[in-house]
Parts: sequence; C-alpha cells; structure tokens
Amino acid sequence: YFEQLRPIFREKRPAIFATALGGLPVFSSEDALDLTSGWPAFRRPLAPDHIILKPDGDTAFECLCARSGAHLGHRVSEDYYCINAAALVVLQ
Repeated sequence: YFEQLRPIFREKRPAIFATALGGLPVFSSEDALDLTSGWPAFRRPLAPDHIILKPDGDTAFECLCARSGAHLGHRVSEDYYCINAAALVVLQ
C-alpha cells in the first residue's frame, strides 16, 4: 500500500491523511519527513487529540486512532511519528 502513497511523499503533493478505520484527519503531507525507512513519517499530527499515545518502551509511544482505537504506528521521539501506511487513507 505504501507504494501507492509513495508518489505523494516523493513529489511533495499536498494531501491530508486520515485514519483508515476511524476516518479522523491525522497528518498533512506538509509535515511528511523524507526518510528511507519505508514507512510514512511525519513531524507532527494535524490534530493531536485525534491520536492516543500509549507508552511503548522507554522512549516510544504507540499511536492509536482516537475514534477506532486502531494501531497507527509509533511516535519515536518528540518530533517523529513513524506510521503504518495501511493505517492511512488520503482525503485530498
């Protein structure tokens, strides 16, 4: 699925990403990071209250959709969210 999203990241096209199950807008392509990890990554969420952060280890937090409770990925540091592409849909 990330292969379908990859052009949006590579070409810096404007897009809003929502959670696939809950439909909450969570990230903007303007905040996308150019990483080679193979996972979509973002600096910050659009609406922090749309993501529940659950401690997962010493420094990471699991990211959950505030509406559905579905796993989205992890906040690896204060300014780095690594998200599962299958957990996102493109709104625009």
